[in-house]
Formats: sequence, C-alpha cells, structure tokens
Amino acid sequence: MMIVKRVSSRLFKTLPIAAAVFSALANGAKIEVTPSVGMRVTHTDNVELAKTSKENATIGSLYAAVKASVDGNGGSLNLNYRGTRAMYSHDSDRNSYFNSLQFKANKRLNNSGFSMSAEATVDNVARSRRRDANDDILTGDTVTNRRASTRLMYDNGGRGYVSLGADAGATIRDASDDEGNSYGYNAGINLGQGTRVENYFWSLNYDYQKDEARGGSRNNQSHKISGDSGLAQVYGFAPTVNYFWEKYEEKGFDDEEDRDRTFGRVGPGLRYYIDRKSFVELNYNFVVEGEGNDSWGGKAELNPSRNTKISANYSKRVFGNAYDVSVRHKSKRLTNTIRYSEELSSFERDFFVEDEIIEDYSLRKVLDWTSALKMRRSTVSLSLTSTRRERNDANGLPLNDDSYGATVSYSRSITRTTQFSSSFQYSKYQFEDSQQQKQNDYYRRFSLAMSHSFLQSLSLSYGYQFSNRSSNEDDFGYEENRAYINLNKSF
Repeated sequence: MMIVKRVSSRLFKTLPIAAAVFSALANGAKIEVTPSVGMRVTHTDNVELAKTSKENATIGSLYAAVKASVDGNGGSLNLNYRGTRAMYSHDSDRNSYFNSLQFKANKRLNNSGFSMSAEATVDNVARSRRRDANDDILTGDTVTNRRASTRLMYDNGGRGYVSLGADAGATIRDASDDEGNSYGYNAGINLGQGTRVENYFWSLNYDYQKDEARGGSRNNQSHKISGDSGLAQVYGFAPTVNYFWEKYEEKGFDDEEDRDRTFGRVGPGLRYYIDRKSFVELNYNFVVEGEGNDSWGGKAELNPSRNTKISANYSKRVFGNAYDVSVRHKSKRLTNTIRYSEELSSFERDFFVEDEIIEDYSLRKVLDWTSALKMRRSTVSLSLTSTRRERNDANGLPLNDDSYGATVSYSRSITRTTQFSSSFQYSKYQFEDSQQQKQNDYYRRFSLAMSHSFLQSLSLSYGYQFSNRSSNEDDFGYEENRAYINLNKSF
C-alpha cells in the first residue's frame, strides 16, 4: 500500500510538469505566469462546529499560489495551484497543510490528426456527506481528493466519405482516506458519414470503460454501442433507424458471484427537419436483449437562433427510462445553461456516505441550471442544482441519496480598485439507510466581502460569513459566525 501511495504521489507531481513541457515547447507560444503569496486571519465563534459548548478560535493562514497559461502552436495549458498552511490558536494539533489544483493541457501533434490531453485536480471534499457536507478546509471534516487523467485522441476531420474518431486514456483516483482509490481505463471509436456525404447520415459508436480498485480485487467494466442512420433533409420528413446496446459488469467479489446487466434495443423512427441543423424525431424501439418492454422514444436538436441551442433525448437503457437535456442561451448580457443527465458510475468520492459500497455501480441523475446577468458594473448569478443517487446497500436493498441546492450571488465594482460581493447558499440533503429511516439536513450560508487593489499587485480583502445547519438528527445542528481579513501579493 505504501508503494502505491508513493507512485500515486509521484504521478500527481510529474503529470503537470510533463504536460507543461510539451505545451511550452510549441513555437510562438504565449506564456503567462502569475505567482502570488498571502496571509489570512480568520476568527470563528464555533471552530468545532458544535451544537453546544461553542469554542472561539483564530486561524492564521499562509499560502502560496501560481496561475499559468500557455497558448501556442497547437497546444495550450492552464494551471491554478494553491498551497495553504492553516494554524489554529485553540489546538496546534489541528495545524494542517492543504493543496488545491486545477490543471488542463492539450497538444495537437502536427497535422497527423492525433492529439494528447492531460488533466489533474486536487481538492478537499467532505469525508461523509451524511455526517457533515461542509467542504470548508478550515472548519469542515474534509479529505484530500486527487484525480489525474491522460488521453490520446485521433480525428480525421471528417474528410471524405467517412468520419473517424478514436481515443484511449487512463485515470488514477486517490483520496487521503483511501475510499474510492482506483485506476480507470477507457477507449472509444466513433464512425460516421464524412463531409462529402450530403443525402444521408449514419453513425456507429463504441465506448469501453474499466475501473479497478487499488489494493483490492473489485473491478467494473462497461461496453456501450450506439448509432443511427437515415436520410438527411433540408426540411421535411425522413425515416431513421436507431440502435443501442450496453453491458455493465461487476467482478472480484469475495463471497458472491460476478454480476452483469445487459440491454439492447433497435427500432425505426420518423424525423422532421425544421432546417438543416434542427429536427425532432419520434422512434419506436424493440428490446432485443435484457429486461424491459418495447417502447416509444424521441430526440430533438433545435437551433432557433445563433445564440440558442437545445437538445433532448428520451429512451430506454439498462436502468429503465433515460432522459438527457441540454439548453444553452447566450446574449450580450445574459447567459443561461441547463443540463440534465443520467448515468451509471462507480468509485466516485465526491458524494460519499459511511455505509456506501463505493465500488458498486450507482445511478446518478443530475440537474444543473446556471444563469448570469452582466451589467455595466455589476453581475448577478443564480445556480440551481439537484442530484439523486440510486444505489443498493450490502443486502441489495435500494437506497436513494438526494441533494438540492440554490446559490444567489451579486458583485459590483464600486470603483476601479474596490469591489463588493455577497452570496446566499441553500442546500438540502436527504439520505436513506438500510432501515428505511431518512436523515434530512439543511445548510444555509450567507457572506459579505469587500476587496481593494493597490499598485496592481497588492490587494486587501475582508468579509463576514454566517453558516447554519439544521437536521432531524439532534446532534448534527450548528451555527457559525466568522470574519476574516486577507492580504495578497502577486508578482
């Protein structure tokens, strides 16, 4: 286990460096690097987030950060790293060091059609969403969650009669409490009509994903084949054929047999083209493998204007009814984005609860709605989220975990060097246990902040934050008030 941790640590350290090298070597690259250092003093009236017997504390934080971007000949890189040392006045044993990282890089390999990409993230997530969903590094019970991935891709650009795309990649997941530590491997191939084909369309896609536990025998893999074909019209009706097949396998159990689920369907459809890029389709699907009845389905791709795009799909999958919706509208001042998706996943650490079997597949239904209104000197944004996770406990009993959230934020430039911001965040979590008992948690957070810039490289900010949690579990409620002042120097 120690060897695995050392290898993982080295990978996370060397991956950004390697990707930075191949991006920075691009001729004519534009490189921007902004390092910074700073210190923050935070005073809280409830550092342990206790319901009773609250304890005051002052937390001193020293941090160093770097932001970098490289944009050049066929390559780009974005890096945002911050390391924070937190020191507590009431208990020096709590002194800790925290890392955060967002990293993305990609490089096109000349004109070969091949390209490479790499991503890495380090963040801090709640150890258990049921115990406390607070992700705050200063007062929350968090764990460090690390993830790195790399991909090799090929795309022929759709030239000729056949469009060909393919990719292969690998992922490593690592959490400081070892929950969800795993390796992932994926590959895919996408075929379709090329640019020289105008009167018909077709597609055939295959995706493979494998995830295996580090230090254990559990592993999962999935296969997915999808596609459609039909006549391409400028407007009017056209016949289509849709086909879909998927298989999910769970292996490596200590005391039970391997599990698998398979589903396949095929059927005709009728598509109506509003124009070359917009259509609605109704189809009927016959189940050819797996459980379920023959059923109707539908899809739509709408582009009512250059600034608006809508796509929607309804079908049957291995887990039953499946919906997928995407709406995006952007004008000069207003941006609206709505996204709803349903997908099976495993080894995911961000929604972990104590009794979860993290290696098992669970179904996630996720809705995100974000709106932002930009005015001359101010910005107002609204974010609505909803997540339902459907999983089974150790005895196969179905359980649901739900979260709902809403965030309203406002920022205003009072002068060229002074900014004001405020936000209110509301979250609700509902968890089921094996005895069908439900735990309901409610989180509220309100914050105010001011920031001042001096000499373009020195800034001072200060603010206030109120946090509240209520729950039907008596011991889980708390309130916290905190104030902070932060001094930052960039170079």
